[in-house]
Amino acid sequence: MLGDIEEEHARLAHERGAAVARRWLLEETVRNAVDAARLRTPR
Repeated sequence: MLGDIEEEHARLAHERGAAVARRWLLEETVRNAVDAARLRTPR
């Protein structure tokens, strides 16, 4: 998964610029953290 994220970040940085890539990476990090928290929360 980490390799996929690195590849997508590099692609975005190349095609759309560093700022867009950083924003995408931040959003992806938050999404993954929220998903992980949901999986660990007892139902």
